[in-house]
Amino acid sequence: MTRLKNIILNLLGYFDEEERRLVFQSIVIGVVVWAIVFALRQSVHWLFHLTLSYLEELETGIMLLLVLVPLLVGALLVAAIANYRSAVIYYRDSDGRIQELNDVEGDGLERAISLYYASEPTFDQVLKGQDGVEVRWQLPTFTLAAKKFAATLITLGSGGSGGLEASVTLIGESTAAGLFKPRSQVTAVTQKLSLFDRIAEWWRATDPDDLQTAQLSGIAAAVSVLIGAPFAAAFFATEVMYRKRPIIEKLLYSLLAALVAFFLTYIFAPGETAIFEVEKLFVPPTTPVYYLDVIVMSALIALVGIFFGKFHTWGHHAFYHRLPVIWQRHLAGAAITGF
Repeated sequence: MTRLKNIILNLLGYFDEEERRLVFQSIVIGVVVWAIVFALRQSVHWLFHLTLSYLEELETGIMLLLVLVPLLVGALLVAAIANYRSAVIYYRDSDGRIQELNDVEGDGLERAISLYYASEPTFDQVLKGQDGVEVRWQLPTFTLAAKKFAATLITLGSGGSGGLEASVTLIGESTAAGLFKPRSQVTAVTQKLSLFDRIAEWWRATDPDDLQTAQLSGIAAAVSVLIGAPFAAAFFATEVMYRKRPIIEKLLYSLLAALVAFFLTYIFAPGETAIFEVEKLFVPPTTPVYYLDVIVMSALIALVGIFFGKFHTWGHHAFYHRLPVIWQRHLAGAAITGF
């Protein structure tokens, strides 16, 4: 025990006071985000299996049209969630165009990227008199995480298209940001209690860089719960936010949050940490033909990726302009998925 204590004290000696605060915050973020995302993952599996058991009981013929029932009901519920007290998030795409996005619709990754950079100064924000973390506080945090949780659960549980990875990035970002969002009720109490006042002041994120560190930690922890690979989750979070240029300074804190989420999953669900398991490992041949096949396959995958990106952009633009009403979009998407 004494040796472990000395190791911890020596390790903390490498961090200054500000860095120790960020380390503690990353651990807290990892625990909170893990609890939310782990509950979402388990709930999605349960609801989807329930939907599959319903579909297995359907007979052939006209009865197969009943497959649309859970899809359409789920689409209506998600549309209601997205339409309830909705907020607009402005996202700048790769072509430099600014898009107005509903905060709950979509997979969530574009929203998470936009919210991540919301606290950075821009020309538009300066003209509006907005700056720093206050810009992020004006947008929903815990409310957005709860709405995205419900929308993701209903979409995937009812058999709709999509996946958990992109959705949990928004949940992780909003949860992490919500942990540091100042609350008026807490402020009133801290004026009377100096101890709480000092704790709140120490905990509060007033610098955009600290807020982004927390947001990145939340995203990494959320992805780590799903893929069971904390290092990959941390690199994924930094790469997505910084467009292929990982930032080592923030990577350390996001890795810490991802490790916390991973070990909590290992403790409470030891058989569910990995996405898949490989029974046998085969050593690839060293022949020129093999490496030529790898190069050709990589080129084909790159071409498919480019085509998919352009098709996704075109489809997104056409879908939103031809079906501007949110109910129409969701019902049409459910019908397309069913057929």
